[in-house]
Amino acid sequence: MAEKTIKTRIQLRNDLAATWNSKNPVLNKGEIGIEIDTRKMKVGDGTTAWRALSYMGADANDILSVINENRDTCTQIELTQGQTDADGLATITSPKKGDTAIVSKMIVGDKRSYTAYVYNGENWAACDGNYSADNVYFDEDITYTVQFGTLAKPSGSAKFAATGKNVTQVLSALMAQEANPSKTNPAVSFSAQGGFGTFEIGTKKNLTYTAALSAGSYTYGPVTGITAQSWSVSCTGVAGTKTTATGTFENVVAESNGKRIVATAQYGDGAIPVTNLGNPYEAGQIKAGSATANSYEFKGVRYMFWGPMTEDTALNSASIRALSHKEAAANKTLATFGAGAGAKKVVVAVPAGYKVTKVLMPSAMSADATASFIKQNTQVQVEGAEGYAATAYDVWVYQPAAIDSTETYSVTIG
Repeated sequence: MAEKTIKTRIQLRNDLAATWNSKNPVLNKGEIGIEIDTRKMKVGDGTTAWRALSYMGADANDILSVINENRDTCTQIELTQGQTDADGLATITSPKKGDTAIVSKMIVGDKRSYTAYVYNGENWAACDGNYSADNVYFDEDITYTVQFGTLAKPSGSAKFAATGKNVTQVLSALMAQEANPSKTNPAVSFSAQGGFGTFEIGTKKNLTYTAALSAGSYTYGPVTGITAQSWSVSCTGVAGTKTTATGTFENVVAESNGKRIVATAQYGDGAIPVTNLGNPYEAGQIKAGSATANSYEFKGVRYMFWGPMTEDTALNSASIRALSHKEAAANKTLATFGAGAGAKKVVVAVPAGYKVTKVLMPSAMSADATASFIKQNTQVQVEGAEGYAATAYDVWVYQPAAIDSTETYSVTIG
């Protein structure tokens, strides 16, 4: 086939970017459209409108962004009066791993220090040669032959343990006597507790509590960071335990054996303490363990009962407990009380082991009426509060032919 040469000029479809976006045409498959003002072009696929088509090749801004995201940078920082290296480094925004910084600050006159840092992805780390004494470390111990600082003169020569320590730590150890910290262990205490005390045996109470665990402390810090990880709380004579720092044991019965709430907290390891020079002292760390505290006591005692009876009622648990006066049994003189109108007899009942030792009548010039209060031959079984198990009581009865309503009595129990 014969070849034919055609002389012509090919002009691709073109327009301003704004016009393209306004008209938003669909280019034929393989058709090229050029933005003559931005020099960008798109290739049609026969179905996608202009605005939805991607530009050919890579976008310059995207390329620049990739470069900026992946290049290392070195920033020089001139510190002002009072600024620290950390203050200067904090002014660098969005540092990337591998970035470096030179921090310059005036020492005196025209003398300046230049400290290099590299960003490790999380923090700025000083490069070797940092002028800060905190970043210059010894790789071997120091030999000394004379008294220096806290070191006594050795016999001959000796080694000062400097390996692995920085200049600040070494000089601090030489210039100041290091002291190890003491510690105060975590302790449990009760910030609130209710229902406790001494009551008549058989009394029922709801015993409430709120316990707390102190974090403990170190002489020179830091804070221990210790908190209660779990609780175990029990009550004497009550089945089951509670696992909360606040709670209630319901309907606990007061008995002769005192009852207490026992709260135990489990805790984990505390922070590592430091010496007075700020050096870690692992041997003084508060280790994981437990602490326990006991609440107040809840106790039951037998009461004694006394007072007049207006009927010649048989002496039993119910009639004795119905007497108008009662309190915990004890060796003491009871508060003066009167017979009142209609009294048939006056009764004093005390738990076996106690006895009436003297009775005076203040209404009759404190006449001694002890002999008139007759101990009964038979003991009476008297219950505690709320029907609690009965125990033997000795009973004294004053029952003359008539009792004047103005009579008063002062009874001593021994």
